[in-house]
Amino acid sequence: MGSVKVAGGILAALSLAGCAQFGKSEGNKHENRQVASIRDSDLFDSTGFLNVQGVQFKMGSPNNGPIRMNDEILHPVWITKDFDIQTTEITQKQWVSIMKYNPSKTRKKENCPADFVEDQNITMCPQNPVDNVSWRDVQEFISELNKISDRYAYRLPTEAEWELAARGGTEAEYSFGADKNLLSHYGWFKDNAAKQSQVVGRKMPNPIGLYDMHGNVWEWVEDSYSVYYGPISLKDALFMRVSDKPVKDPVVVHNGDLKVIRGGSWNYPEVYLRSASRQSYEKDSGRKDIGFRLVRTAR
Repeated sequence: MGSVKVAGGILAALSLAGCAQFGKSEGNKHENRQVASIRDSDLFDSTGFLNVQGVQFKMGSPNNGPIRMNDEILHPVWITKDFDIQTTEITQKQWVSIMKYNPSKTRKKENCPADFVEDQNITMCPQNPVDNVSWRDVQEFISELNKISDRYAYRLPTEAEWELAARGGTEAEYSFGADKNLLSHYGWFKDNAAKQSQVVGRKMPNPIGLYDMHGNVWEWVEDSYSVYYGPISLKDALFMRVSDKPVKDPVVVHNGDLKVIRGGSWNYPEVYLRSASRQSYEKDSGRKDIGFRLVRTAR
């Protein structure tokens, strides 16, 4: 089992000089978005990115594991390049800083009485994760962010990158081990979340310092949904279970409507918060318990 290297916790200051004018485009919620000069140390104020070393690891659930879904086939994967991943989920404040509207369902004063913000008719719980965003909405956010970033290129993690980061070098059901009684220390789920998302980064991190990889909101990843790398036969599935040859930098991209979400949420029981747990959702739809986090690479 490879290890995961941690480096460079907080974002270095990134000058996004000047003023970026965003014109009208199909699907935008607002015309003429304008984002003034933003440093990424301001945009990602209380969060940052950690470097994850590309290694070979086992993705999915073991055949003899206590809990295992049919689409969690255990197979070796090789991430060949290092990448930086955000330590928390994107917050409502970060989303609004770029998009100038808040789609989140958890945004009322009753959801966050101590932190509630209302500014220019936009209400938000600034440190709660943005929710109710579709996969396409997220791609628009990333596109706008990349227009004003001259140092980094931002994107969603691939599903394999997400699981490598979530595991943090572990192979158990959860990044902290197999004892689900410890889950309340690491994540927000149906038993402890009071029926809504919670402020990011309040629970304990995983072994490499990432927060809310178990719960709070499901997280979009880049991949289209399949039983790993396209529809496969039972024969192929059996081969994947016994093959020692790792799949390099896998990402599933096809024209289907379903994209992968990972990590579980405040609205789901603990079984869905396992490191290998995966679900699908329509790429054009949002939901009150789906958000995302970013990966970045140097330009």
